[in-house]
Amino acid sequence: YRSICTYLRRYKRLPRVAADDAVRIIKDCSLYESICADFISAVDGQLPQTQDAELALHIKKQWAPKSVQPDLLVSSAKYLSRTGGLTSNQIVAACRNTESWWARATLVDNLDINALWPNSRNRILDENMKDDISDVAISAALKSFAISRKPESTSIYWNKSGAILLKEVGLIQRNTRPICGISYSFSKFDRKIPSLKWKRFFGSKYNQAEVLAVNIAALSGTNITAFVSALDVFNDLLLDAIYNKDTTIGLYQLGNIGGVLNNPASNFAAIYPATFCFACNVHEKRLQSHFSHPKIRSTGKPTGPIRQNYLPKAKRLLIASFTELNSNGLL
Repeated sequence: YRSICTYLRRYKRLPRVAADDAVRIIKDCSLYESICADFISAVDGQLPQTQDAELALHIKKQWAPKSVQPDLLVSSAKYLSRTGGLTSNQIVAACRNTESWWARATLVDNLDINALWPNSRNRILDENMKDDISDVAISAALKSFAISRKPESTSIYWNKSGAILLKEVGLIQRNTRPICGISYSFSKFDRKIPSLKWKRFFGSKYNQAEVLAVNIAALSGTNITAFVSALDVFNDLLLDAIYNKDTTIGLYQLGNIGGVLNNPASNFAAIYPATFCFACNVHEKRLQSHFSHPKIRSTGKPTGPIRQNYLPKAKRLLIASFTELNSNGLL
């Protein structure tokens, strides 16, 4: 099929019979979405008016951006954007919410900036400048340069690669502020984790906490036992910073996290219950690890590796803790 599609792309305008056959093949293609995507791309802009409208109507009826393969999503979106089959909001949603980073980058890269209302176009470029994936942000930066417009979203949230491109082409005078490794790492760990002011929170211990956060994010996908150990050390620094910020809950000795976690009636547990629960759970899980002790003190059983199924619980506890600290004005 690739050879056939390559041949079809040589035409400026397909003959009627060939156009009818191409439309029929696309309509009947139900086995592999990649084949359908390649045929749509091959005939885009090359069909006579009747067949062009017929195919646009078919693609519009099949439009389901959350369930189709990325290549079919991209070819369908390009076709419908040209024929006016998508609203501005649908184009914005596809460029911003599509799960595949390749699809997001390709959609932005192929965006017809003259076919959109300025507000919709700007929303797409501003949002995709903040994408975690460099390719997506670079595509948004190139489109911004093409229309000589600096993105209006807060620059601290821009992807570093997109910001560098904007600086190199002269659209901005200086690069964005350095990325916070803690916020960036935890956002890769789970996108629901809020981006917070960690440098102000940790102060002189920020660099140490940042290194731990980077390792925590990496270990979450490779070694859950080591992930728990690293998270427990991070929590030690976390509690030390909390006690330094809130002197009403008492004193804290860095390195002795168990000293405050053994007292569920403490002021810390009463004022910050979610954080207390998070730190207790991680610390208790670490004590069950064979990286920490040869046996579990409470049961006497041998320790072992931490199972992968602990990860979702750790994420929930972490999100609840950070949200609580933020609502209390500490982050």
